[in-house]
Order: sequence, then C-alpha cells, then structure tokens
Amino acid sequence: RRHTSQKPFPSHVGPTKVSYEELVEATGGFMETNLLGVGNFGSVYKGILNTGTNIAVKVLNFQDEHARKSFITECN
Repeated sequence: RRHTSQKPFPSHVGPTKVSYEELVEATGGFMETNLLGVGNFGSVYKGILNTGTNIAVKVLNFQDEHARKSFITECN
C-alpha cells in the first residue's frame, strides 16, 4: 500500500474565478520553464496560485479557427 502526503481536495471543488494578473503571477509570467507542452491549439503552463493551489493554464492560439471552436466546446 502506498502512502502519500498530498493535501486533501478542497471542500468547494468547482470553477474558481481567477484574474489574468493572478495567472501571470502563478506561472511566473508564462516562463518557458513552466511550459508543460504545446499542442495544435496552444500551450499549457504549470503554475501555483497564491493560495498554494497547483494549476495548469491553457493559452489558446485564437488565430486558429479550430482553437476558437475547441474553446467554445470546452466552456459548454
């Protein structure tokens, strides 16, 4: 049996409103060292909010029509 020291999930699991400024701070200004990957529609960065919550931030390339459609699909 494996023992981990992970923090328990918060009691309010769900969407949280985060400002762009908070995302910039959490990702260190979208530094390349925080880049997790690049896909067809954009890039994904890791970050840590000032609450200590680990996040992944997807930065979409809205110049691509498929990226816009993907964004709308993910939001619905």
